[in-house]
Amino acid sequence: VVVLANARTDDQPINLALHLLAGRPLDPAPTAPPQKTIIALTPALLDRYAGQYKLASGEVIEIARRAGHLVLHAPGNGGLDIFPTSETEFFLNTGNDEYVFRVDESGKAEGVTQYGDGRPGDGAFAPWVGRLDD
Repeated sequence: VVVLANARTDDQPINLALHLLAGRPLDPAPTAPPQKTIIALTPALLDRYAGQYKLASGEVIEIARRAGHLVLHAPGNGGLDIFPTSETEFFLNTGNDEYVFRVDESGKAEGVTQYGDGRPGDGAFAPWVGRLDD
């Protein structure tokens, strides 16, 4: 039996395999996350977030502006499109990750926090050390 899964399915495909092989009942499917509303931000506002950021692990990611959203380039991941829901909050539309930028008094980005599988309390979060380029 081969079980394929994607980012929006149960993280335990073994449950499906056991259902197919042994008839074990499946738990009800989790509800889909609510659809997020993408807002329009000016190119100048998006450019404030473009740059390199260092993760707590020491890895460096790069964020660039593309059209009306940002692209996050992570080692081994290629480019991930993240879309704005507010001036400082973005989401990954192929998963349920959110990114919240921290800005100083002048509005310049100082860092960003990634929330895996939604907001705090809903999943893990990864505080990124901060921006490398000033």
